[in-house]
Amino acid sequence: MSSPSSILLHLVATLRKVHFDYTPQWKRDASQKNIIAVTFPRVLVDKRYSYRVVCEDNDLGIRRGTGPFAGGAETVNFLEYSHGSGIPQTHRLRVYVVDPDTGNQYLVAQRN
Repeated sequence: MSSPSSILLHLVATLRKVHFDYTPQWKRDASQKNIIAVTFPRVLVDKRYSYRVVCEDNDLGIRRGTGPFAGGAETVNFLEYSHGSGIPQTHRLRVYVVDPDTGNQYLVAQRN
């Protein structure tokens, strides 16, 4: 198994310039009871990645994010995964980025 630093060095060698920040910024609805989105400040833009959302142990599916926007941010809109209601903030929530070429999935955010 590769170490995290060797994986990062592989990215640098492959992409030449790597600048990313997947620190999750969670957004709640007006009631503050549901999570309606997560934004990643700067995502990788070498491919058009998708996101898999899992709530508790229920796989809610794979969809593209809404972006990336100028500056590199991308938002995953949970309203698209939950029929417009958002995800209760008390539920365990995991978000995976999905590589479009390989199908490999990487956990990039989780709550609870």
